[in-house]
Amino acid sequence: MAKAHYLTALYKRSIAACQLTKERKGAIKDLKTAERLATNLLVGEAQNNFVEERLLTTLEAHADCELREGNAQSALNIADRLVKRRYEKFERTPDNPLYISRLITSQLLMAKISLSMNQFDKACDYFQQGNLMVDKFKVTSKNAPSFQLNTHINEVKSGFDTCL
Repeated sequence: MAKAHYLTALYKRSIAACQLTKERKGAIKDLKTAERLATNLLVGEAQNNFVEERLLTTLEAHADCELREGNAQSALNIADRLVKRRYEKFERTPDNPLYISRLITSQLLMAKISLSMNQFDKACDYFQQGNLMVDKFKVTSKNAPSFQLNTHINEVKSGFDTCL
């Protein structure tokens, strides 16, 4: 339990620190530590959804932080692992709006990273995949999207429209 709380603390502290240029390297170090800790915790408890979700949110924050730091290739490698794991989770429960919304956010991140690397075709592929998930979310969710998710949906739609 203490390790799970430490993992959460590292994640939350690094989210804030990543926003500040001079704190970003420390945030990346914390995110790497959190990722290792979550991965180790999952070895003994592969079905622990809390730890699995914390690992995935850590990967997302880590990729975003690396992108902000200008490390696009590192961000791409991390986000690629994130999207694969998010997609696997979605496949296990394809009508779960929460998992669909998280996959949309991860696909948007991959599109942004691809754009930063001038990989326009790859970005368009992720915008297209995200757009398909947006449609699925609208069909499966009984609730309106949160403000943050709605922002991501609009970014996906805008990116997808640009690719047409």
